[in-house]
Amino acid sequence: AIDKVFKEPDKFKGKATDTVEISLAKNEYESSQLVIYAKKSLENVSMEVGDLVASIDGKEVRFDKNNIKCFEVGYVKTKKPGYNVSYVGWWPDPLEEKVSFNVQENTVQPIWIEVYAPENLPAGKYSGEIVIKATNSQPKKIKLNVDVWSFSLPKETHLKTAFDFYDGRLKKMY
Repeated sequence: AIDKVFKEPDKFKGKATDTVEISLAKNEYESSQLVIYAKKSLENVSMEVGDLVASIDGKEVRFDKNNIKCFEVGYVKTKKPGYNVSYVGWWPDPLEEKVSFNVQENTVQPIWIEVYAPENLPAGKYSGEIVIKATNSQPKKIKLNVDVWSFSLPKETHLKTAFDFYDGRLKKMY
């Protein structure tokens, strides 16, 4: 999920698949990216997710589609900062919750898929699909498999983390 996906197809290092797989604990959010490669321009692209289903102890259990969100990954134009970076240009970053969007010909467009497993959801392997629709193309169905583990994360965390640390920044600050 954390890989940056740029618009240029030659920068994309993923593999073609028709399945998105996500594993998570109860009371956890987890994400993945689904990447659309547009051989031709796609107009009014939308994502439709249905409930996921698992068979647990012989019973059908539903994973509510309202716990799954799809976001278009947006781009911001970057400038060269005062330290070395691997890329300057259109950088994938904002997650935009849109009803529909367009994808230009010969570009890739990542879709951020966010899944939340409620604390009371039974552990199991849930399956469903994401349907990608565009007004000028046939719908494409992508399998969504979500494996919910048998434990829950705590509602509150006390683990402190470090964020945004670059070589050279320490010298500049102190």
